[in-house]
Amino acid sequence: MGPIVRLPLYSFISLLVQLVQLSLGCPIMWHEYSGSCYRLYAGRNKFDQARSICQKENADLTVITDEKENDFVSDLFYSQEDIDGSSATFAYIGLTDRVEEMVFVWIDGNPLVYENWSKKEPNDASGNDDYVAIRTPAGSYPREWWDTPENKPNSFICERPIRLIAESTERQDNICVLLPSPLRGHNDSISGPGVVYYGFDVLHWIHLELLTSG
Repeated sequence: MGPIVRLPLYSFISLLVQLVQLSLGCPIMWHEYSGSCYRLYAGRNKFDQARSICQKENADLTVITDEKENDFVSDLFYSQEDIDGSSATFAYIGLTDRVEEMVFVWIDGNPLVYENWSKKEPNDASGNDDYVAIRTPAGSYPREWWDTPENKPNSFICERPIRLIAESTERQDNICVLLPSPLRGHNDSISGPGVVYYGFDVLHWIHLELLTSG
């Protein structure tokens, strides 16, 4: 657990307000849309490897729910130079039919409602095309989906919710505790009457306790 800061009630309330004001947004190299943060990894990985990389970032492969989100996700190809300089044409999204052939389900368990398949897709051409990749918005078949085998390395797109530094509070043994969540970088700072806390250049945890008057 990270550092513990104790402060009186008026300071805690003021600090909590400032925490919420300071913490909105996405980390560097992530892009915000409709309450989520997205990142295109242009380097190529197999589907399960891609998921593992996303999950290490408290994310998962993206789930696309409508046309606007599909356009936003595919437009991330235009931003790939801020990732690793690789050239990407397809990127894995979080859609698969590996449980039941040709019944595609999102990795969060939701059924497929919006879809944007390319012509003659999905076609299970290899006999094990159980995963889905989205196409770059430039060139042939822009923004469309293709089914692909798991062992084919592709770029991939991760999605994570926008996280608040001040996620919630709860009362424990007459002490109000601000539950910990990660700081996003060294530019993050938390301040209030009687306390100043600066973040680190790596993810860290902060634990705050309220001293009660009685």
